[in-house]
Amino acid sequence: MDSVLTTAIAKHFEKLAKGMVIPVGAYQIDTVVTLEIKGSLKKGQSTLATPTVEIPLIATMALLLKKMGFQREKAAEILRECMTESLLMKDNPQPDDQTSAELIAERISDAEAAIKFVKEAVLERLPKQPKAGPTNVTVVVKELVEEPVAA
Repeated sequence: MDSVLTTAIAKHFEKLAKGMVIPVGAYQIDTVVTLEIKGSLKKGQSTLATPTVEIPLIATMALLLKKMGFQREKAAEILRECMTESLLMKDNPQPDDQTSAELIAERISDAEAAIKFVKEAVLERLPKQPKAGPTNVTVVVKELVEEPVAA
């Protein structure tokens, strides 16, 4: 099978399989399937793109604690306290926490702005990476079932 046909079949069945649920268990497969495949595949031109980055938050917190110097233990204590509070608020929001929730939302906005700033600063320095062009597949797959031969 050539790469165009293999890609077309893979993309078609990948879409088809989404949402299907297979019960837990082991399955043996031994079958012959004959398919008729008609359609098209279009492969776009490769481009250069800026790679995506995710800031490793655990490493960031570890570096923050390292750089806190003599305040490290207090910073670690505050960090644990904040983690506990945020988990408790997430799992069990209280009506009287409205002011806290608004304050936290504001702080989250500040943190998101800082993350965006750092990502943009890092991304500006990263070289562009080759990115494969899009592959668009439009096929109709029909299973051909052989009729039993009368004796």
